[in-house]
Amino acid sequence: MTVTEIGSHAALKAFVAGHAVAVVDCYAPWCGPCKQLAPAFDRLAGKYGNAKVAFAKVDIEKVGEVATILQVSSIPMIAVFTHGKISDKIQGANLTQIESVVRFREAHL
Repeated sequence: MTVTEIGSHAALKAFVAGHAVAVVDCYAPWCGPCKQLAPAFDRLAGKYGNAKVAFAKVDIEKVGEVATILQVSSIPMIAVFTHGKISDKIQGANLTQIESVVRFREAHL
């Protein structure tokens, strides 16, 4: 599966509502760790993305409202939503932790 680019708060709400688990990468184009995480995040989407688990990214420079609502304090930040509610926030480009959370949430659907 591919990673969906989120362009508004309304789009984020619709995306989250449409999936049992939604994994959202909050990033900025100038952020070095965000750039390093991007290809690995794409691979996770390919490995775990399915009808119930979906992956998206949101440029917090373009969609600042989402950064405010999700209380993004540093980037990259991965927000994981389970059944429409935020269940996990992962600060930094910790791929091992991100994958562990995704596996856990998928297993407990």
